[in-house]
Amino acid sequence: MAPVMSSALLAFMWLPITTSAGDGGALTGDAASCPSSASCGVPAIQTATTEADVELQEELESSALDMRLLQSRVSKKAAVVDADSETRMLSDEQREGDIQGEDTVAFFQVGVDGAAGGIAEAQAPNKVGKEDATGSHHKHTASAPAPPPDHKPAGVIGDICYESADCCPFQDQPDSVCHLFCKEGKEIDKQDVRGWRLIGACAKKWNGFCTEDEDCGMGYYCARSADSLAGTCTRDELCDNSTCGRGRCRAGECTCDYGVTGPHCDRSTEAFAFLFYGNSPDNLVSVRVMIRSLRAGGAQQDVVAIIPKNMANITPAEHLHILEGDGVKLYYTEPIFMPESMDKDPIIHSRWSGVMNKFAVWRMTDYSQVALLDTDMVFTVDTECPDIIFRECTAPLCAVRDGDSRFMNAGVMVITPSTQRLTHILHTLSKETHHFAMPEQSFLTVYCKAPGNKMKLQFLDKKWNSCVGGGMLHNIGWESTGYNVLHSCSWQGKPPNMAMCYPGHCDMEEQWHTVLTWQKYHMQVDSCIMQTTAGDCNMTANHSCSWCGHYCTSSDIACSAKLFNETKAKDSDEPDFSKASELWHLRETSGLDWPRRNTSASWDNLPRGAWAWPQVAMYQILIDRFATPTPVECDKLDDYCGGNLAGIREKLEYLEALGIDGVVMSPVVEQMPHGYHGYWTKDLYSVNPQYGTEDELRELVVLFHERKMKAIIDVNLNHAGGPNMNASSAKDVSILKPFDKPEHYHSDNCSLIHNEDYDKGAKFLERCKLYGLPDYNHENPKVWQRLQRWVRDHVDSYGFDGIRVDAARHISRAFLDHIPENGPPIPAFLEVVNGEMSYIAGYSQGDYNAIYNYPLYYKLVDIFVPGPMQAPMATLGEWMEKEAPKAQG
Repeated sequence: MAPVMSSALLAFMWLPITTSAGDGGALTGDAASCPSSASCGVPAIQTATTEADVELQEELESSALDMRLLQSRVSKKAAVVDADSETRMLSDEQREGDIQGEDTVAFFQVGVDGAAGGIAEAQAPNKVGKEDATGSHHKHTASAPAPPPDHKPAGVIGDICYESADCCPFQDQPDSVCHLFCKEGKEIDKQDVRGWRLIGACAKKWNGFCTEDEDCGMGYYCARSADSLAGTCTRDELCDNSTCGRGRCRAGECTCDYGVTGPHCDRSTEAFAFLFYGNSPDNLVSVRVMIRSLRAGGAQQDVVAIIPKNMANITPAEHLHILEGDGVKLYYTEPIFMPESMDKDPIIHSRWSGVMNKFAVWRMTDYSQVALLDTDMVFTVDTECPDIIFRECTAPLCAVRDGDSRFMNAGVMVITPSTQRLTHILHTLSKETHHFAMPEQSFLTVYCKAPGNKMKLQFLDKKWNSCVGGGMLHNIGWESTGYNVLHSCSWQGKPPNMAMCYPGHCDMEEQWHTVLTWQKYHMQVDSCIMQTTAGDCNMTANHSCSWCGHYCTSSDIACSAKLFNETKAKDSDEPDFSKASELWHLRETSGLDWPRRNTSASWDNLPRGAWAWPQVAMYQILIDRFATPTPVECDKLDDYCGGNLAGIREKLEYLEALGIDGVVMSPVVEQMPHGYHGYWTKDLYSVNPQYGTEDELRELVVLFHERKMKAIIDVNLNHAGGPNMNASSAKDVSILKPFDKPEHYHSDNCSLIHNEDYDKGAKFLERCKLYGLPDYNHENPKVWQRLQRWVRDHVDSYGFDGIRVDAARHISRAFLDHIPENGPPIPAFLEVVNGEMSYIAGYSQGDYNAIYNYPLYYKLVDIFVPGPMQAPMATLGEWMEKEAPKAQG
């Protein structure tokens, strides 16, 4: 069979080479007269004239060399005797009697890289079996066909090899049960173009053979000598009693993960730090509570107080002594001053004059990562272990987005210390002329955006800083917030200023959650606060407590008139406390299945609660049809009419005057042609250019928040594409992002078009195509995970307060119940179009889901739409009395 090869070496070749040991080993066929310098079976290599030709020529030369080596191996395998030296090259002595006098046809295969894929032999036809040393006979079949390329016998002990696949390359069994491996030799194959391959020999594996630790079971490792790549699985008895913390054990020794060190990987090279200076008892008390909550959360890292040297003289020595007693390390550093462009502002100077000293954290090069914390925060009672933040931060600088989502929030930052980085930051800072209202965080955000500065800013999950959490934080009692860090950054009154709420002596339902959490840890830090009268306070052993007029404190901390003397925390960005109480009252008396408050909850047994859903109304906006900056006439109602984000911005005062709680905007992602409504998704990761830009969307959300309105975004998690798109066609779905393959969509040949289609059961609803649109296959792990991640990123990137889930009853209930899979809760309005109250109530799972009340809608249509079947108003009361119990699920 003549060789066939394309110029790109994309074809597979089968080349027969016939040898006869009886005639002196003469070769016949395609390789019969091939001199050692030729590359038989390989196309002639032409002179290269272009760069592409040069690359092709190099590829062909490499292939030719591989083929010459392979032909050499075939010759050895067939016991070819060189005509000049008459030297036999067969190394398998046990096969000598088998091959003498026999004609053998050897095949080899050339793959896409031109290299030999393996060797196989077939007996030539019409030969009589020859008795071997054992007296048995080999029986040959007449006209034996050539063996197929996918079934070849294994190699033999002693065969030349370069890798283990050469020893049993065509056996129909996994490598784990192949009984041979390539034992590396010492001689380098000098003819190989790569110049690094060692010539080995096939050898038999032994009991417990391995090449990697992964080949062995749990508790075993691959013990190898220094001069061998193969070894024996050995029980790692030295690791049985060894603990490696954040690391892994092998032969009794620990290899630590980045961020930890020590013989047992139990000493962290990470640290938590805070900026500390001044003589305020308030600051000291806040710091101690933060540290206590940090330790209660399970953090074992060093805690470091950064003290600018120019402020050390105004920091009371007794305060520093108390912190050291709490296990805090003191780090004195040279001061870092604010640029004149900002410091001239009297407000900035008064409030932020020392804030640039935060940058000193880059000097702490004894640590691999440092999390810098503001002191007016507390870790929640149900926090994840705080040290997880180091594993979630994979960039030189990490923080959550600020309320103005263009910038980071510096309340919690994770940085990688570097003196070179600090030098460059200070150089850039000295040239700064911008007037930033939030100096350090705005400067760092702009610094990271400059490509030349080569510092990536990673935005963390919002769970790491509630400062920008909006309404989700402002709950009362012990309701969980979903945050790890409660940061009272915008309050005029801080938790230390609030009057103590002692267990059993106050109504916790009338206390802010952040204050209760802070006071819980303060009671652990300073037990004196539990003494509520002067007499009890002064009677403590060794006079360890002092009475401060309205509270009791440790005698080594000075009294402060600001501590524990306010009853409410309220400023312009806080909700009205009475409104929160009214909301809870409405919930308790509504008859609906709201999570119940447990008024007898202990301070260490905290029930979870719900987000305060809107009290008035949400205004739903179809972006294309709501408003344009300038008047536009629209005649084609099946296409875009010009409504956009700028138009909504023009109507903010109108929306605010309505007294609504917020807006629900139609989907904003890029659409297929004519998808003005937002439900024909083309690209989940792009903003629809018909509406505006990413920056315009972020700014609009910020403006809603400034007016105390929530911004809910509609998301389409059920389908993608447009009409007439075939979900089974790779070409059709290739334009969709990120789900561009047919396997990302259900393949069921059914659609939901007619009314009767919706009565065929859950499987039909969830797997069939809504109006023929490609239906997401949520059972595909890639679809599930990427959609869940997109929801999280979509909400966090633009600062949305929640989502409206379109066509929710067509989506897997399991998928809906897992939104979101990580981070703080995402409130969700679910669109479940059904007239049965008990049906839609089944979708109300968890504290953060709300369902559109379609049963009420249909009832109101019956009452208010004129016609022969119009129902009287009295039926509304009857209906509500009947349906209310069903709403409880």
